[in-house]
Amino acid sequence: MDDNVLILVGYSHHSDDEVMLDALRAIAFMTGNLDYPTPPVLMPALQLLLNAFTVAYANASSGGTELTALKNEKRAPLTDALALNGGYVQIKCGNIRSKALGSGYYLGSTNTSLIGPLAKVALIKFSDGLNPGQAKMKAKKPYGADGMIWMYTQGIGPTAFWITVTSSRGTFTARDLISGQPLRAKVAGSGASDEKVWSDEFTFPTVR
Repeated sequence: MDDNVLILVGYSHHSDDEVMLDALRAIAFMTGNLDYPTPPVLMPALQLLLNAFTVAYANASSGGTELTALKNEKRAPLTDALALNGGYVQIKCGNIRSKALGSGYYLGSTNTSLIGPLAKVALIKFSDGLNPGQAKMKAKKPYGADGMIWMYTQGIGPTAFWITVTSSRGTFTARDLISGQPLRAKVAGSGASDEKVWSDEFTFPTVR
C-alpha cells in the first residue's frame, strides 16, 4: 500500500486539448476495468460528453464569442464528470499505486517517501463561480504538498454530508450547489505525510 497516492482531478488550468486527451485516456483505461465497475459517470455517458465537447471545440475553432461560449458550456460537464470519477478512483484504488494507475488518471507523485506533516492552511478564499450554483475556493498550497484535498458541504450540524475532492493546485470550483445557501469548506495539503493537517472550517455566506 502506498500512503501518498493522490488522483489529480484539477482541470481549471488544462487546455481544451488536454481535457480531451484526459477524457480519452480515462475511457480507454476504465472501460471494462473490474477494479472500477460502477463509476459515478459510466463510460458511455462520458463518451457522449466528450463527443459534445469535441464538436463544440471544432466549431469554435473558426472563432466568434457565441461559439466559444458554447464550447465552454460543453467543457464544464465533461470536466465535472472527470472529477467525479477521479474521486471514485481515489476511494476505490485503496492507496495502491498500480491500481490507481490502471484507472488512466494521473497521480500527484511517484515518490513514496514521507517528509512529515505539512503546514496547516491558514485561509480559504471564496468567490462566485462562472454560473449560479458554483463557488470557487482558493488556498495557498503548503510547501512540499503534491496536491490538495478539499471537503465541503451545505449541510447543517453533525449529520451534514461532506463531499471530498482532490486537486493538483490550490484552487477548486464546487458545482451543483444550492443557490442562496452558505457553503462550508476545509482543506489540507496531501502527498507528503500520513497525517492530514486540516485547515479550520471556513464559510462562504451565500452561494450565488
